[in-house]
Amino acid sequence: MMGAATYGVPHVGMPQGADQFVNADALEHSGAGLILRFEHVSADEVEAAVRQALDDAALAVTARRLAEETAARPHPRDVVPELERLIKSSGRP
Repeated sequence: MMGAATYGVPHVGMPQGADQFVNADALEHSGAGLILRFEHVSADEVEAAVRQALDDAALAVTARRLAEETAARPHPRDVVPELERLIKSSGRP
């Protein structure tokens, strides 16, 4: 999912376990992708969702916006030193 977000590509997801359901709900809520519930999906529904993801201008716009937001986030290597500084200054072990 993060790969699709990074490249600004609308995503079609079929969550199956663990945190995939939470991520799928977030993606669907953002408007950058479509989610199919795996246990109730046919091949025709998958094909229709992929075609919609490829053709839907609103999904494309939102996916590109999500990519811009993702790119604007600081890289962990830039954040870790600041977190370390904050921890040291808090006086906590």
